[in-house]
Parts: sequence; C-alpha cells; structure tokens
Amino acid sequence: MLKNMSVSMKLASGFGMVLLLLVAVSVASWYSLNDASKGFVDYRGMARDANLAGRLQASMLMVRLNVKDFLIGGSSKAKESYADYYKEMDGFLQEAQKEIQDPTRAAKIDLVDQEVKRYDEAFGQVTTLMDARNHSVKNVLDVKGPFMENTLTEIMISAERDEDMSAAFYSGLAMKHLLLARLYSAKYLVTNEDPAANRVNEEYGKMQEQLDKLDEEIQNAQRRQWLADVQDAKDAYTKTFADLTETISERNKIITGTLDSIGPLVAKSIEEVKLDIKSNQDEIGPRLQQSSESATMFIMLVAGGAVICGVGAYFLLASVIVKPLRLVVSMLKDIAEGEGDLTKRLPVSTTDEVGQMSLWFNTFIEKLQGIIGELARNATSVGSSSNELSLTASQLTEGAEKTTDQSVSVASAAEEMSVNMNSMAVTSEQMTSNLRTVVEATTEMTSCISEIATNAERASTVAGEAATM
Repeated sequence: MLKNMSVSMKLASGFGMVLLLLVAVSVASWYSLNDASKGFVDYRGMARDANLAGRLQASMLMVRLNVKDFLIGGSSKAKESYADYYKEMDGFLQEAQKEIQDPTRAAKIDLVDQEVKRYDEAFGQVTTLMDARNHSVKNVLDVKGPFMENTLTEIMISAERDEDMSAAFYSGLAMKHLLLARLYSAKYLVTNEDPAANRVNEEYGKMQEQLDKLDEEIQNAQRRQWLADVQDAKDAYTKTFADLTETISERNKIITGTLDSIGPLVAKSIEEVKLDIKSNQDEIGPRLQQSSESATMFIMLVAGGAVICGVGAYFLLASVIVKPLRLVVSMLKDIAEGEGDLTKRLPVSTTDEVGQMSLWFNTFIEKLQGIIGELARNATSVGSSSNELSLTASQLTEGAEKTTDQSVSVASAAEEMSVNMNSMAVTSEQMTSNLRTVVEATTEMTSCISEIATNAERASTVAGEAATM
C-alpha cells in the first residue's frame, strides 16, 4: 500500500501520525491534569470550609466562655466580650452560608444559624433576669439584711441595758435565725440549690416566731418601733427573696434548657461539618494522589508510545523514500564519476514520485545510449570519408606540383624560342598566364584540401572518443 502512495501522501501520513500522537498525549495530559485540577479545587474548597468551620467553632466557644464568666461573676466586661465574639461568629456564619454548598453541610450550618439566634435571644433573657437578680440583691437583700441585723442588735443592747432579759433573749434568737437565713441566702445565690432556698425560708419562719414572741414581750416604745422596722424589713426581704428564687429559677431554666443545650448542639453540628469535610478530604486526598500517579504513568506510556511510533514512522518513511533516493543518487554519482556505464538501470519498485523519477531516468539513459551509439556510427563514417578526402587531396597536390614543374619547363623553352617563334609568343604568354592561374588555383585547392584533411582528422578523433564514451 505504501509503495502506491505518493511521497507527499507518505510525508503527510508520517506527520499526521506524529500530530495524532501529540494530540493523544495532549488529550491524555489535559484530561489527567483537568481531573487533578478539579480535585485540588474541591480539596481547597473543603479546606476553606473546614477552616471557616473551625473559626466558627472557636468563636462559639469564646461566646460560651464569656457567657459562663458573666453567669458566674456578672461582669460587664464579659458581657461586652460576648457581644464582640457573637458579632464575629455571626460574620463567620454568614460567610459559611455563602461558601458551604454541600446540601448536608449547608443544612447543618443553617441549623447552627437558627440555634445561635435562639442562643443570643436566650442570653438576652438571662441578662435581663440577671439584672433583676442583681437589683434585688443589691437594693433589697444587701440593704434589708444588714438593717435587720443592726436593728436587732439595737434591741438587744437596749433590752440588756434596761435589764429586759426576755426581750434581749428573743431578739438574740431572732438575730441567730436572721444570720442563718442570710448565710443560706448567700449560699443560694452562689449554688442556686433548692435546699439552700428552703433553709432560708425555714430560718425566716423561725425568725418570725421569735419576732412574734418579741412583739409580746417588748413594752418600750423605741424597741417596739425598732421591732416594727425589723418586721417590715423582714417582710420585704422574704418577698424579694421569693421573687428572686423565681427569677433565678427562670434564669436557670433558660440556662440549662436553652443555653446549655444549644451550646453543645451548635458545637456538635459544627464538629459534624468539620468531620464530614475531613472524611471527604480523606477520600479525595488518596484519590487525587492515585489519580496523579495514574495520570503520570499514563502520560509516560502514551509519550513512550509516541516516541516509539515516531521512530518507527521515521524508519518506515526512510525505507520507502530516502532509500530509493539514495540509490538514485548513488547510480547518478557512479555514472558521473565513473566510466559512464549507460547499460545500468535504476530499479522501479514503486509508483510514487521516486518510482516515476527512476522510470523516466531509465528512459533518458536509453535515449542517451541510442544517441551516443548513433553518434559513434556517424563519427566512424566521417572518419572514413576524411581519410578518402585526405588521400585525394594528396594526389591532387602531387599532380599540381608536376603541372607546375612542367609549366616552368615550358615557360623556359618558350622564352628561349621567343626570338624565333614570335608568332607563338602571344600564345605562350597567354598559356603561361593560364598556367599560373591553374597553379594558384591548384595551390589554393591544396590548402583547402589540407585544411579539410586536418578537420577530418580532428572529427575522426572526436568521433573515436565519442564512440569510446
């Protein structure tokens, strides 16, 4: 099939094969690199999502820590820090909702957003209740408690001074229960435990019993006024403490039912997002590595195949194009530099341009061989004719020389006979003139014949050389 193809088609086929291999390598490389690029884009996107989730988780942790600090100490600084971290966390949430596109992870982020809003709302309620609690403690408990203690102390001192031992005794017992009530009240404010609150109410009940007895015993107007003041303070204290327990109970319900549940839920949701991203990264990482290694191996195999096919195409084209051309060049060189053997012929094994060139070269050599043979035959004939002309010229030269000698002799005899033969003088003179003319013509003819002979010899030599070649 290749022998019947033209050289241009063979070259086009060779370059087409090389281009096809290059396209195959390019396509394989593009596919592999494109797949790896997509994988790296996905991996980078997940890394960004993981980083964003981590920052969101850290912000939520700081929010919860500041909430704990506020609940423990009621610090305004903790409240301000909470606001700052919540704002930062909200910014991360908004960014996460834009960046995270996976449906499962996006749903968790939306859940986190909803729960965080509930957390902030609940914390707002807690801060309101905390403000009410602090107001009650600061403006009622911390005021009425010391007031009752000081007033009962005044009653005891006054009763002891007036030797009213009964009033002093009952006021002392009332003082005892007041101090115990305040002690357990302080404990309740710290622990928020119901037993402490119950103990407060119990001690205030016992205190009320002593105040009732004291009311029966006291006769002094001043001490009765102090007792009335203590009673009013005690009623305000117990009422405020009852309201305080409700406030603290409601606050604690919000803390335990909302803040303490939302915080771990948000942390868990964010952690699940991170773990989901990590699982995808753990799956994509080895896959990308395997894909990269496979792509590298595939590209190397395709490139190796391309090199092998390219080399094969080169040798194939060399065998069907270059080799016949070299054979033609070698034979032309042999004909040009050697003895010029016109009997040699180029082999014609293909129908392409090289085969056609060999065919027409052989035709040219055959025609040239015929022309040279004809020239040799003509040169041989010319040589023979030249030899005959040379021989004839030599004979004519000898005859002319003899005629010249005879003419000279006749002239001499005629000159001697001129005195006696006047009648023949004119005739002899005319004859002499004619003979001279003949001599000159003969000499000129001799010269022409000699030149013809020389040219004939040269033609014979050239014809001989041509015949030899």
